[in-house]
Amino acid sequence: MLAIGVASITVSALTGIQFFRLFTPVALLANLALIPAAVLVILGGVASLLCGLAGFALGSSLCNHATGVVLAAMDHAVRRLAELPGGHWPAAYHAPWIGPAALAGLLGVMLAAYGLGWTKRTGGWWPPFALVALVLIFGVKFGP
Repeated sequence: MLAIGVASITVSALTGIQFFRLFTPVALLANLALIPAAVLVILGGVASLLCGLAGFALGSSLCNHATGVVLAAMDHAVRRLAELPGGHWPAAYHAPWIGPAALAGLLGVMLAAYGLGWTKRTGGWWPPFALVALVLIFGVKFGP
């Protein structure tokens, strides 16, 4: 769960700036809470389908309503996290090509590190984070 959250914040740090002109440092906290909740929603959907296939309409309806409650809680949590001070900052790339180049570079770094076995000799797990940090430091202007 932590690895999925960290991977998603690594990519969303770049794509959030590119598509929404926002940098959202609170996204890691949100992902850590929302990924398990999303799993519950998916499992509830599968349970609803299975109940429906079995002809158990009441069970299907119960599963649908339970997942609706979880989705409502997720929506509420996202809205509250978005209100945190410093939870998001306006940001833009210095040049329009930086976002796509950074994403392509991130993919290349991850494929290369995977191919090399993520060994300590080649930087271990740090190269993707280093690339994103460099892009954030040198390629992004924060503020309106």
